Amino acid sequence: MAEKVEATESHEMDGRRARSMRARLRIAEAVIALHDEGNVVVTAEQVAERAGVSTRTVYHHFADREALLGAGIKLQSKKYFGVFEQIPRELPFNERLEALLSRRSRLYEEITPVRRAAVLVEPTSSIIQTILREIRALKRAEVAFVFDAEIARRPVELREETAAAAGHALSWNAWESFRAHQGLGPERARAAVRRVVLGVLS
Repeated sequence: MAEKVEATESHEMDGRRARSMRARLRIAEAVIALHDEGNVVVTAEQVAERAGVSTRTVYHHFADREALLGAGIKLQSKKYFGVFEQIPRELPFNERLEALLSRRSRLYEEITPVRRAAVLVEPTSSIIQTILREIRALKRAEVAFVFDAEIARRPVELREETAAAAGHALSWNAWESFRAHQGLGPERARAAVRRVVLGVLS
């Protein structure tokens, strides 16, 4: 009898956990959708309505607006970084560059609405600072890996700044500058990034 009670309680706990995870996912997806529609700042009430849950449920899972935004960023990161295959370092330089350019341009076009919201609150939010720092570190590491051979050809004292320059050229900040500040379309922005990377590495 005791075993049946324990099994029932375990089943109920698993069900609650699954419902909780589904609610968190719907909330994070709602944050992304609202930002994609042009809402730079979203409220818990807006998120609750979009996710089909109560505002109380939103605050049960996320303490404040910064935590909501963090959930959206993490979901995007998991979605995009989780499916990226490592670009082989043995490929010719131009093939590696085009592969990374293609990957980054698609990524940046998708994440820009949420990233703009994140950058807006980054100076005052330790949560967002931590998340963006981790994402930037991952992207810098990828650039250093993909272009390891080219960076290694530089004099030792120039390698760090070479890697930093290449990393910046392929960063979201550079993409945003080309797209939003200089008014370039996606293809011309890719061409501009390509030109900068070639200048740094070739």
